[in-house]
Amino acid sequence: MNLRILGYSGGYPGAGVPTSGYLLTIGKKNILIDCGSGVLAELQKYLSVECLDMIILTHLHHDHTSDLPVLRYALNMKSKRGQTILPIPVYAPKTPTEAYEGLENDPFLPVSVIDSSVSICLAEALITFHPTSHSAECYGIRVEHNGAVYSYSSDSAFEPLLFEFLRESDLSILDCGGLSNDDDPDRKHMTPDNCFYLYTDFHMKRVVLSHLIPYHSVSDTISEASALGPWPFEIAEMGKIYIIEN
Repeated sequence: MNLRILGYSGGYPGAGVPTSGYLLTIGKKNILIDCGSGVLAELQKYLSVECLDMIILTHLHHDHTSDLPVLRYALNMKSKRGQTILPIPVYAPKTPTEAYEGLENDPFLPVSVIDSSVSICLAEALITFHPTSHSAECYGIRVEHNGAVYSYSSDSAFEPLLFEFLRESDLSILDCGGLSNDDDPDRKHMTPDNCFYLYTDFHMKRVVLSHLIPYHSVSDTISEASALGPWPFEIAEMGKIYIIEN
């Protein structure tokens, strides 16, 4: 498996940094995980939009979905020019209902519901979905393939009991939109010390801190993470590709 970061800003795009989007390649299959603002422009540096085999939306907040209508328009334009466009299945939570209903009835992007009972097999990989603690119905992802494990927390407050699916991941992308020195009383995102706890408790091999909110300084995130001691964290980087192997 390979994972490429297409966007990692939280809430709204930073300068030159789209919101959430990750391209997971398993064999010859291409899965777009989240489709935030600016993600399609990044995707097309590496892959034509019609070459996607699947799209997973972990939740229906705009910073994870806003380029999906743009993708719909692109596929429609290509079809009108005579290009054969195969349907790209989209998987998304059922709520908020209005947002989900806005995804329906598109022949190019047929949508199916995800919840904790759903699993998907693609290219000999098993993809499962795990509820997180967020302000909308939201699911983290675990992907297992040939003994290797990729996990993605998506957006979540720090609720350790929800994160068993991260266990022994070879690569884990974690929401680190908060800072410990920020007195925000309504934490919907984790902090570096939260991520360090998960790394320690669930024995992850490699951790990428992502969903970085643009009004926070990346240097502050690095400082807080580094102060916890030596551990294999990295800050998300645009376009970086990770080889996921056991």
